[in-house]
Amino acid sequence: MKDRKNGNGSHLDVILADEPLAHSGRERRQLPRISLGTEQFKLVETGRLFSVLDLSLSGLALWTVDSSDLTDFSVGMKLDGTLRVRDEKFLIQVCIRNLSRNRVGCELIDPPASWGQVLKSFFDPEVLGRSLKPLPALNRSLLWYFGLSGTHLSFKRMNDGQLDQLTLRFLDSLVQWDTEQGIRSGRLVNSEWPSESQGIFRLDTLFFEPDSSMDRERLEVAKKVILSSRLPEDVKSWAARQFSK
Repeated sequence: MKDRKNGNGSHLDVILADEPLAHSGRERRQLPRISLGTEQFKLVETGRLFSVLDLSLSGLALWTVDSSDLTDFSVGMKLDGTLRVRDEKFLIQVCIRNLSRNRVGCELIDPPASWGQVLKSFFDPEVLGRSLKPLPALNRSLLWYFGLSGTHLSFKRMNDGQLDQLTLRFLDSLVQWDTEQGIRSGRLVNSEWPSESQGIFRLDTLFFEPDSSMDRERLEVAKKVILSSRLPEDVKSWAARQFSK
């Protein structure tokens, strides 16, 4: 990933990195997140608040600002807390199953009966699309939108203003089109690399596992997210065409 300064002199660059890893079939990516996302977990005992990185029917992952915070946790420890998902709050108990840099992986213990219905909305691509909002660009070549559940949509521009890359990240998936490789889809996997933070933004180092062939289900979800968004109609049409090639 090239190091570029933004208007504030910062070296934080949100252009997606594309770096193959030898013999792994993976690519290392640095992808942007908002440090305090919409899904949050508040510990009952201490009142500490954590952003939720990942959420599923069976568990969740918490993000710690400093890797030294991990010393407060151990595998097998049970935590009681309030989970906020959208406008709803749930008192839940989780058990820690794994620890890595800036990440605490937890399993839900007896989740609430309404949990499945909440996650149905959580995974709804039309809801994700409608939630996308523009964020201040950290460099002139990038148009960046952020939505619920960690959804990110970015457009990379060339010097002449033409778009040459379109990337959509939703849940644990990534779909990308660019002028060199066309369309690719795949899965994102958390790594143990530390995050880089600046203000409300941070860059997470993840592994991208490309699908051996285009995953049509991921592609259809991606198109629904874009077409349900409030982006200008010409931009939505252009993006949908790229994901239809």
